[in-house]
Parts: sequence; C-alpha cells; structure tokens
Amino acid sequence: LFSKLKIGAKISAILLVVVLVSVLAVSFFAYQQSKNTIEEDKLQSLNRIADTEVKKLQTFINEINAAVQIGQDLKPIKDFLKGSASGGNTKSNEVIPMNFEDDLQVDLDSIPKQVKDTKDSQNVESKQTQPEKQTITFDAELENAITTIQFAYKLNNVYIVDKDKKVRYISKETPEQTRGEEFKLPAVDPSVLVKGRDTIYFSKVTLQQLGKEKKIVFLVAAPIRDESEGTGKDLLGQLIYEVD
Repeated sequence: LFSKLKIGAKISAILLVVVLVSVLAVSFFAYQQSKNTIEEDKLQSLNRIADTEVKKLQTFINEINAAVQIGQDLKPIKDFLKGSASGGNTKSNEVIPMNFEDDLQVDLDSIPKQVKDTKDSQNVESKQTQPEKQTITFDAELENAITTIQFAYKLNNVYIVDKDKKVRYISKETPEQTRGEEFKLPAVDPSVLVKGRDTIYFSKVTLQQLGKEKKIVFLVAAPIRDESEGTGKDLLGQLIYEVD
C-alpha cells in the first residue's frame, strides 16, 4: 500500500512518523526528568522532617535523662526509702528544721529557666511572709522535691518503689497503682522494674486510660542507690516516671 502512494504522500508520512517519534521521545524524557525532580524534592523534604523530629526526640530524651539524674540524687527520696526500709511510716510524722534557701534547692541549673523564674518569685513572696527558718515534715520535703521535678519536666506521674517492688509514693493518685502494694507492670513491657534496677530504662509505649480519655504513655525507670560511704551503693528502690 505504501508503494502505491505518491512521492509527496510518502514524504509526508515519513515526516509525520519522525515528528511523532520525536515528540514522544521528548515527552518521555521530560516526564522522567520531572518525576526524578519531584522524587528528590519529596526525599529532601522527608529528610528535613526526619532531622527535625530526631532533634526533638533527642532533646526530649535528654530532658527525661536530666530529670531522672536529678531524682536519683535527691536526698529526700533516698531518706524516704531508707525510712521505708527501716520500718515505721517513712518518717511521715518527723519534724525537722529546714532552711528553705538551702535544703529545698533542687539543682536549679538543670531545670528550665521559666520554672526557675517561677520558683524565684515564689521564694521572694515566701521570704516576705515567712521567717528564714521553718519546721517542715519529712513528707512535705519530699513532696516539694517531687513536685518541682514533675512541674519542670511535665511528667504525668511519679512513683517511688522500694526494693521489694512495692509502691511507696505516688505523686498523683491513680486507680492503676496503690500505695503499699506491688507496682503493677504494663502488659506490653513487664520487665520495666527488672531492667530499671541497674540503669535508666525507657519502657515500650502503651495506651492507658488517663481520666476520661486514653493516652499514649511510657515509663522511665531508674535505680535509687545509697551513695553513703561504706554502704556499697546498695539499692534502696526505684524512681519511675510516667510520661505522656
């Protein structure tokens, strides 16, 4: 059929085929180039997001680690666990002399500035209305230290567990845990207390009923040891943070 066409028609047909092939080739390469550019842009965008999230996560972990280290070094917590181990009601009725300026200082250099400013303003008001020396119960000293950490690092709850895994202190009462009873471990990570006896341990994430709604939370467990000379750094108990 092609041989029967006139020479002009043949030339036109050949030119049409060449033009179509050229257009298709250019379109294909343009599509591929655009596709690669879009993919590269998306990849760069995802990398930027990932870098940002990693930095946020690292900052978050550093803050939790700082909160744990402060809690591990707090004398009121160690004294509380020592009192619990020696019997009695953990010195709940003991009245001790206290200097608000010295004895309730909680490594404020490690706590965010806005919290320090708040505490400073509260201390100024306190000094204006109270004498320099006060008497305060042992429980109040512990409560002040825990509340400071909880507020500074926005922790949902703080637990103090003795070496027998029994709950001795809860900063915010919850139906899941009861004072004097063994700490109830999350089903998704029942080894929290075991792994938290020797080092700081971040548990697996779990879904927990907090008030009227469910929230994603995890636990951070760390050992509390007696650093007194001649004690051999015996384990007193564990500090557990509930983070949401």
